[in-house]
Amino acid sequence: AAGQKHTDPMDRSPHDIQKATLGQDNRFHNASTYIRAAGLADPSPIVFQDTQWVFATQFAAESVVAYRGNPPQQTHRFQGVSVPFAMVVNDELWLLATRIVNGRQQPVRSISKDGDTFSDFEPFLPTDTDQVCASPVGAVFNNKTVIFCVEEPTRPG
Repeated sequence: AAGQKHTDPMDRSPHDIQKATLGQDNRFHNASTYIRAAGLADPSPIVFQDTQWVFATQFAAESVVAYRGNPPQQTHRFQGVSVPFAMVVNDELWLLATRIVNGRQQPVRSISKDGDTFSDFEPFLPTDTDQVCASPVGAVFNNKTVIFCVEEPTRPG
């Protein structure tokens, strides 16, 4: 989305998620709009069970939407979470996200074994009530699942 200096472009205007090809020159080529919808941000693409997925925030701190297939079709909406990160752990699709609880950003996770049914989002990291963990991302590294997050200032409320 087009933005201005020192402002968050996350608004309700139409936003594009684009795709491109990485060339041998390490530059992106043939960029095109893949998904266009109001208020999209934070795309997280993944292939799960041979199907292309893109998860994205729609409207900051309001919801995550899931698009599946090629061409992409919206299949799920998860309310009350944002900043998705999708990963595969032990043949399960893990969807990490942020949920604001008492003004603090908390990492939460939903799990799907088939891409159709997702568990409820639940906290999954042992964080103190004073700790802030936003925008969780992860990987399987040396057969261990590792999660990283950003410590951001506490929000009022």
